[in-house]
Amino acid sequence: MGQVTITELEALVTRAWEKVTEADNAAYIAQAVVRATLQKDDRLNPIASTLKDIAALAAAKTCEMTRVEAHAANAVYDLNGCPGIAFMRTIQNEAETMARASGISAIGFRNSSGVHELSSWVELPPTRGFIAIFAWNGGSYTTVPHGGREPFFGTNPIAYGIPTSDGPIVLDMSTSEIPFVSLNTAMSRGTTIPTGAGLNPAGEVTTDPNEVYQPSVNEDVRLLPMGGGYKGSAIMLLLEVLTGALVGAKMSREATDDPWIPEEFGGLYICIDPSCFTAYEKFLSSVTTMAQAIRQSLPAAGFDKVTLPGDGSKERERQARQLASLELSDELFSKLNGAP
Repeated sequence: MGQVTITELEALVTRAWEKVTEADNAAYIAQAVVRATLQKDDRLNPIASTLKDIAALAAAKTCEMTRVEAHAANAVYDLNGCPGIAFMRTIQNEAETMARASGISAIGFRNSSGVHELSSWVELPPTRGFIAIFAWNGGSYTTVPHGGREPFFGTNPIAYGIPTSDGPIVLDMSTSEIPFVSLNTAMSRGTTIPTGAGLNPAGEVTTDPNEVYQPSVNEDVRLLPMGGGYKGSAIMLLLEVLTGALVGAKMSREATDDPWIPEEFGGLYICIDPSCFTAYEKFLSSVTTMAQAIRQSLPAAGFDKVTLPGDGSKERERQARQLASLELSDELFSKLNGAP
């Protein structure tokens, strides 16, 4: 384990990606991966994830996305099993171009893997004046609908980025009560999960992660929708359709579960140009004023302050950049230098 500067880490990730994609795209991906690394909590490892993407692209030899639908303000691409992270720069640029012309654009894609933290791809559009919304089909069926005990939905994460004068508001969350990575973490660490996060095989609420997921028995995972009630379940159903049937991707029990095939899933990227709806400066002022007022409002009992989505991640990034370096394991350092 050794220390690397943030600049050194970004250069390492860029060089690793340059072996499988063009230089400007490699640099863009590296910036996103390092930003996610600085913002992450200890459940996530964006460097390890991106190395898997690089290896997948190298093994594929050729990897490209195929346009299957094209209209004035929307398009659909088949990524042919390739990691979506390799194409996000192209998708963002096209979405912004169409939104500038039409006000709102939407790009769907299917047969993709490797997008990872959605926040990486909604954080920069707000700095260019856009609202970005990104929904993803969160793996094969792992979440039960309200009132049921059989899984039908993925964890179905959604992210958005909204511009303000103080930097973007950025949300990135699963619409299950906890993401699958939190379930895995609890299983590996021998800890419990929150009440209302999952069911045992009998359909009873449990805090034991090994009752929610018993891979030695079968592949069913019984996470609960966010909030545990019908509202969260209804939102999950909408996202399942938007990132599945709408874009031609597999969804619900159409997906292969045993073995899980991570290249089967889809996403929907939406871009909105506020200036097509109202004066941009007025929009920016209104959102900034609201955000500042919320942050300055009185906290409830048990809270030190009121925060907005993404504030915690931004604070972790700020502290990491102040230190200017971070620890990188010898294994990851070696793999980055030798990638793919």
